[in-house]
Formats: sequence, structure tokens, C-alpha cells
Amino acid sequence: MTIEEDVRKLAELRRKKAEIDEEIKVSREAWMDENAGKILAASVAGDLVDEMEEKIRAAAVSVFQETGNKRPAPGVRIREVEKVDYDDILAIDWAVGHGHRGLLSLKKTDFERAAKSIRPDFVTITKVPQATIARKLETV
Repeated sequence: MTIEEDVRKLAELRRKKAEIDEEIKVSREAWMDENAGKILAASVAGDLVDEMEEKIRAAAVSVFQETGNKRPAPGVRIREVEKVDYDDILAIDWAVGHGHRGLLSLKKTDFERAAKSIRPDFVTITKVPQATIARKLETV
């Protein structure tokens, strides 16, 4: 095949692809129209789930803080995570002074992991209760 023939073949392949893409677009739009009610219902249900999960998490943390109970309800547990507080400028100065140049862009996750084990003076680490909810509540 010559390059000219290849170019014509490419043009034909692109035309076929464009036709298929258009068919998919039309089908997708028809499906979206046909299922608009279900899509909206799923979105609303998702928002309600998010709101209820947040309400349960807040209530669970409150119960834990009042009672120390790490299992305030079936399917709900409290775990304590370490929260790392620090001044970004001091963190960068510390990284430079201690040869941790890889932390200079201050990748917060990496720095916080290092800070938990090294514990520089300017870092405060506190336990913070965090509520978790079982995915399968039907079994609790």
C-alpha cells in the first residue's frame, strides 16, 4: 500500500468511527431520557445516605466522647486516628535541616507519616475519634 492509500483508508476508518460514536451518543441520550427518573432517584437516595451516615458518625463520636464506648451501635465502631498539626513553614525548615529533601514539596501524607514516628518538636499529634459504619448493616 502506498501512503496515499493508507490516508484514504484512515479517512474511511475515521468516518466509520464517527458514525459509531454518533450512534452511541444517540443511544446514550435515549437511555438517559428513559431512565431520568431512576437517575434522579439514585442521586437523591445517595444524598440521603450521605446525610444519614454523617449524622450517625457525629452521634457515634459524641457517644464515644461521653462514655468511651467504641461500639455505640450495631455496625458502628469508633477508631482513634492520629491527627497531625503543624506549621507548614516550620515543617519545611525542619525537612531542610534534617536532610529530608524529599519532603520539601511537603507531601502532607508523607510528612505526616514521618512526623508520627519522628515526632519533631513543632508537631502536635492528637488522637481523634473517627466513626466507621459497616457496609452490610443487614447482618448486624
